Amino acid sequence: MKNRYIGLLMVALLGAIIFISLISFGCVGSGCKSDDDCPSYMKCNITSNTCIMRQGFCGSDSDCNNELETCNMDTHVCTLKQGRCYSDSDCAVWQVCNTAENYCLPKPGYCMDNGQCGSDEQCNLETHKCGPKPGVCYSDYDCESWQYCNNNRCTALEGRCDSTMDCQPWERCNTTNNYCYAREGFCNNDLDCNDWESCDYNTHRCTALEGRCNLDYDCESWEMCNKEKHTCELRRGYCNTNKDCPNYETCSYSSHRCTIKQGYCESNSDCAVWQACDRSVHQCYTKPGWCGSNEECNYNQVCDTNPNSETAYRCINNQQ
Repeated sequence: MKNRYIGLLMVALLGAIIFISLISFGCVGSGCKSDDDCPSYMKCNITSNTCIMRQGFCGSDSDCNNELETCNMDTHVCTLKQGRCYSDSDCAVWQVCNTAENYCLPKPGYCMDNGQCGSDEQCNLETHKCGPKPGVCYSDYDCESWQYCNNNRCTALEGRCDSTMDCQPWERCNTTNNYCYAREGFCNNDLDCNDWESCDYNTHRCTALEGRCNLDYDCESWEMCNKEKHTCELRRGYCNTNKDCPNYETCSYSSHRCTIKQGYCESNSDCAVWQACDRSVHQCYTKPGWCGSNEECNYNQVCDTNPNSETAYRCINNQQ
């Protein structure tokens, strides 16, 4: 058994010696026999059978041997680090090269960050020029379309807004389109109201048109509000014109009540003492045996029209 283990150990040792020899002669692993065995940016050192960097190429920053450069791992070429330079051509069009320190710096009138601008300015990273911060302006063109430049501050145009503070007390700001709109229950014009209302420009509230209503107090004292139709309608027993009364009555424009026409009646009390009311035609007629004038008596009689007489409104013999 012991001899068996010794034999296995010797076989393993021999295999290791063979493997190392193969590596040394470039037969396996990273070894090479020609440039074709190496990446495109390397060549084969046939003496050591190892791939080495071609001249002008790199595998890491250490291959660049220059603190200004870094190895581009896509092209394996040393390139200048961001912001470093040898000449102006190594910089962006808005920069010049400070050859003393090999840094790209902004040309006069250009900027790299806000620190190179005034206190009310910021650096536009597209144009690399200093411009006013949001809300600050030098002209109307520095502001939004709904603003104008006022003392170097962008201010909302009349009727436009950035917030409700820019609107009238009865308005709110719609920050989607930057317009001031009447708050609920208020109005700027009739279009903010229902079709039976108009806008009161003193209170900026919608009020009912004449004859239209929302509540009873929008109507006259003798009217009430039909809230479904928003129209003022007569209270029961009231009138506006004679058409609102029966044909035997007329409308009193002072009380807006229907009153009995002269000669017409609703009851006996609407007639003269000598009369009674015919309610079928609502007319007063002379009661039998009574009179109101001589024409209602026989030819030899007269009507006693003295209300204090015992025979008042009766036909009596003519004393002449």
